[in-house]
Amino acid sequence: MKKLTSILLLSFALSSFAQEKDKKWSYGFEVGANYSNVIGRDKSNGPGYELGISTKRALSDHLFFNPVISFGYSSARHKDNPLLDYYLNFQPKLNYYLKEDENSLFFSFAPAYQRRLSSPVLGTDYTKRNNFSLNFGLGLLNKFQFFDLQTELRYSFGLTEKLHNPTVPVGPGFKPESPVYFHSIGIYFQFL
Repeated sequence: MKKLTSILLLSFALSSFAQEKDKKWSYGFEVGANYSNVIGRDKSNGPGYELGISTKRALSDHLFFNPVISFGYSSARHKDNPLLDYYLNFQPKLNYYLKEDENSLFFSFAPAYQRRLSSPVLGTDYTKRNNFSLNFGLGLLNKFQFFDLQTELRYSFGLTEKLHNPTVPVGPGFKPESPVYFHSIGIYFQFL
């Protein structure tokens, strides 16, 4: 995990040296609020938040690379066990802008990796530490004199089955617990 974080931070730092005249990097931060949409039995959904750093670079006139590394919290639970609690979220996001002017709608897509930072609290916590998801978004870009503001409504579709109970056998004659997937919807603001 330390290697992955170091490599990502190093890539952000070194990217500033590889600037072209028309395709420069923009740096900023992102804040957001989300609400979990956990699918499965014995679950409770709740609010959460994210705060992170972001950067953006043009790949073409309408397509931009917009990676984000953020720290987040989710209050989603399964049988009183947190599904993610505190986590790091890595998103190598692509944004497609319909037009490049001061008020442009955009669509975003990103695979995402959430790394759970908190340790299991209860002895019955069989939730997996990490989560992979696909993020889809719709947003609005507003250009101001000193910064750009991207407001985005984003849905995160979890791909990782979050339960893993090593004491429950799986096979003929055994019925495993119903699968639990972590999804969320949120509003995010990026200042670049």
